[in-house]
Amino acid sequence: MKRTLILASCVYLAAAAPTLAQYPKSAPAKAPAAAPAAADTAAPDAGGPATDPLLTVDGRPRTPDGAFVAAAAQSGLAGVTLGRIALEKSARPEVRKIAQDMVQLGERMNADVTPLLKAQHLTAPIEMDTRQKKAHEWLLKLSGTDFDRAFVASMTSTRTTELMVFQRAADRAHDPALKAWAARTLPSLQEQQEALTKLR
Repeated sequence: MKRTLILASCVYLAAAAPTLAQYPKSAPAKAPAAAPAAADTAAPDAGGPATDPLLTVDGRPRTPDGAFVAAAAQSGLAGVTLGRIALEKSARPEVRKIAQDMVQLGERMNADVTPLLKAQHLTAPIEMDTRQKKAHEWLLKLSGTDFDRAFVASMTSTRTTELMVFQRAADRAHDPALKAWAARTLPSLQEQQEALTKLR
């Protein structure tokens, strides 16, 4: 059982951890943004498309704000998907309540993040990322008490990590709208994290 809980926590923490590196540990200096990598700034051929200042040539976010928005959208999608699984499989009313809250928060995040994605020239994800899919597949194999314990342990790790990420964005995001949204979302994440901790 211990191995089950540890594996669940690691899977979810690994899925969320990359966003931690997107903002610097100290407040950013008010200076012009660093120039993009040379590979992305090469002048386009005559008649070719202009380089997008917010995206790399392969469509990934170029800025910390863009990386956070992309990660937040992915988190909202995963919250809805995994919360619905818990609603179907959980054996405990308390876990089902948290799962319902997760679905509602995820749906709200998905709606709120749409204009923020647009501002960063990004599109909303239509499926979970590779790590989230692995977590999804793994949780589907569990049932009853095993599922509840693994779900609570893993989501506690996820929410703890997300709180750090959203707090960093609320403090250091460059886009005022993004900064305000991260700050507004923090209390809901905090409430869920506290509820999950009580169930462990």
